[in-house]
Parts: sequence; C-alpha cells; structure tokens
Amino acid sequence: IIEEFDPSLPIIKVNRESLLQVFDNIIKNSIEASKNTTNSFVKITTKFIEGERIKIPNIIEKVKKNYISVVITDNGVGVDSEEINKLFLPFYTKKKKGSGIGLFLVKKIINDHEGHISIKSINGLTKVDINLPI
Repeated sequence: IIEEFDPSLPIIKVNRESLLQVFDNIIKNSIEASKNTTNSFVKITTKFIEGERIKIPNIIEKVKKNYISVVITDNGVGVDSEEINKLFLPFYTKKKKGSGIGLFLVKKIINDHEGHISIKSINGLTKVDINLPI
C-alpha cells in the first residue's frame, strides 16, 4: 500500500463511521482485485482541490466550492468499460460471494456527504476518485 497524503488538508465535517465504511469497502475491493504479485499495489492519494466560483442568484459574490480529493488506485485485474456503469447499481456483482451492495452503499454515503465518486479503469489501472466538499 502506497500512501501519498497531503499534510495540509483542512478538517471537514463528515460522518466518520460512514466514511470508514466507504474506504474499507474500496480498499478491500482493490486488494481483492490484486493479482497478488510482487508488483501489485494499492495507492491512496489525498489532495486539496480548489473549485470553481459558482454564481448563485440574488447573491452578489460568487461562492467558491473547494474539495478534498481522495484517489485510490490499484493495478489489479481492472474493470471492463461495459461494467463501469453497472458498478454502483444495487445487487450487481462479479464476485462469487458478493452481495452487490458494497459500492451501492459507497455511492449513497458519498452522495449523502454532497460529494462525488467515479471509477475509471485504463491500461490495467483502476482509479476510484472521491471528492468531498469543504
């Protein structure tokens, strides 16, 4: 596991237990997708993302939306492009003993925090990108 954490991130208000469930699920999926070789890795990166200024009607100044980004990358078996759109659907799984609830709950928790999550898989690297508002 490779860690690249930004030490200057601000504190944000979140449901700690829910986000622990999110990261536990994603990291567990990354490890299970691993080919379990000496070259296998899971990389966790955090950083501050300065957002766009958004104009809100009847407010003179534009509001700035900043985010904390958490990116989890692995070099496991990858995900087919056809599967990517199904990953957050309830009861969808490719695992023999999976329930298909994990990523569905992950997306719900991130949405409840007014965040965004996406998954991309290109050239053997699968990247889960989570943005949580500050």
